[in-house]
Formats: sequence, structure tokens, C-alpha cells
Amino acid sequence: MKARRIVFLLGLFTLFLICFTPIDSFSSETYRIRKGDTLSGISQRYQVSVQSLKKANHLKSNALRLNQVLIIPAKQDKKQDKSCRISKPKASKSATYVVRKGDSFVKIAKKTGVSVSDLKAINRVKSTRLRPGQKLALSYPQPVKPPQEVSEAEHFNLDDLEEIENPADDPETDLTGEGEEPAPRFLGKWDDSKERDLLVKISKGFLGAPYRFGGVSLKGLDCSAFVKRIYSIFDINLPRTAREQARVGQKVSREQLAVGDLVFFNTRRYISHVGIYIGNDQFVHAAAGRHREVRIDNLNAPYYNKRFIKAVRLKELEDKL
Repeated sequence: MKARRIVFLLGLFTLFLICFTPIDSFSSETYRIRKGDTLSGISQRYQVSVQSLKKANHLKSNALRLNQVLIIPAKQDKKQDKSCRISKPKASKSATYVVRKGDSFVKIAKKTGVSVSDLKAINRVKSTRLRPGQKLALSYPQPVKPPQEVSEAEHFNLDDLEEIENPADDPETDLTGEGEEPAPRFLGKWDDSKERDLLVKISKGFLGAPYRFGGVSLKGLDCSAFVKRIYSIFDINLPRTAREQARVGQKVSREQLAVGDLVFFNTRRYISHVGIYIGNDQFVHAAAGRHREVRIDNLNAPYYNKRFIKAVRLKELEDKL
């Protein structure tokens, strides 16, 4: 069983490296196939080539199945990967086509280079009837771009992780007291040290992912969403907020920290930030402020050293300390 689990986790790790390794910026995501979807339509919607989609998902044909999950590859720089460029419509530089007298979907498809099925799917049209003057969109609307990074600085200041003045509006926290200490109960047990090493590698695969306050998707996520996502890979279903996550597992002292432990900080005068300890006094977390990305910081840095509150171990170590 342990051998199968390690093989399965290594497979997951390989998949995450493909999906999450940043190139120029973090932009990989996933898409679940819906009725009527085609590779051509998905490629236009996300501005990546059909070839790149097939390569990223190891597809040998254009066939898709309902609810299939596709990896959307990150867009490459044109100089780095010419195969990722999307061809423009053959007969029209516009994003729309105005129907003329005598036009049919077949004729328009030949003029624009967009297939009949994609034309219908993009415009949500079921019939084949067209009227002169009708406007047809030739591509899906552009996906929302992740928030832009602001200029970086060497050190944080007090406002770096304090984005709103009213903490009652903050989905990362609540204001009902300091919270209860977690019961001395682990949520599982690490199989061996290699499994914890895998957690570190997967966590580092997220480096550069954009921070978004309250975000839970790959286009932007906050500190507790990042921790929750990482631990879900290791069969641990954590609560959504940092304050709630601080109430599960077994509390450990700073001197007893081990790889995989959660570290918590009072960035707003109460527990409001969380990261994953990866050894050597370092932790990986989704940071707000000037950096606004998943990054690695040191517990001994003045900002974090001053605001460190507690550490929690979710899974019992393979060798008890």
C-alpha cells in the first residue's frame, strides 16, 4: 500500500510541476469540459494553440468527453514558443463578423477559419438560420487577467498584510476572541520523510502564483486557500480560514517545528495569516502587500518574527519526536 501511495503521489507531483512551474508569470489553470465544447473553441477562449492543449493533456485526438478536466498551459512568449500563437481569422481581422445576404454558417466558417460548431457555441446559437446584419462573435471573451504585481521591496512594513481597515469584512478571519487551542489530535500520519519532501516540492511548484484577497482559484488565491489546496493533495480537508485552521491538529512549539507544520501570524492583532513550514526556518505562503504572490520567507525576518503566534502539526511524524 505504501509503495502504491508513493507512486500515486509522485504522479501527482509530476502533474503539478507541469501545471504550476512559472515561466514568466503564473497563468496555468484547468477547465472542465461541458456539452458542446471543442478543442478549437477552448483554444480560442484561452488564447493557446490546439497543439499546446493536446501536448499538455497527452491527447492523441481531438475527441473530448463530458466533465473531462483539461490543463490549460501557460501562454509562452512568442520568441520562446511559436507553436502557441493563435491564427487570426483568414478573412477578417475583427472579433465579429456581420452576416451578409446569402451567408450560411458553412460559408462564414470558410471565410473566417472558425468552424461551424465553434461559431454556434461561441454565439449560443442552435438553429442554422441567419439574418443579414446579424453580428457573430468569432472568439470567446478574453479570460480575466490575474491581478498585476506591484513593485517589490526588500522588506515588509506594517501595512503589507493589512489590506482592509475593517477586519470584520475579512474572509481570512473572525473577531470572536482569540480562539480555542486545538485538541491534541492529529489528522493523519506521514508515511515517511519522502512524503513530506513531496509536500515541499509541490508547494514550491506554486511559487509566483498571484495572490488575490479572498481568492481560491489558480488565477489568484489567499494564504489559507493555498494551504487548504496543498493539504487536500495529502487527504487532509482543512477549514477555509486561517483562524479556523489554527484550531485543528496538534500545537507544537517553535523549537519543535518540522517540515509540513503550519505557522500562524497576527498580522491584524489576531491570527490572520498562515504558511507551511519547509525547514531551515523558512515557510512558503501566499503573501499580500508589495509582493502579492506565493513566495518563501524566513521566520526570523523582523516582520514575521515579531508577529509569529503559534505552529500546528496536522499529521503525526513517521518517527515521533
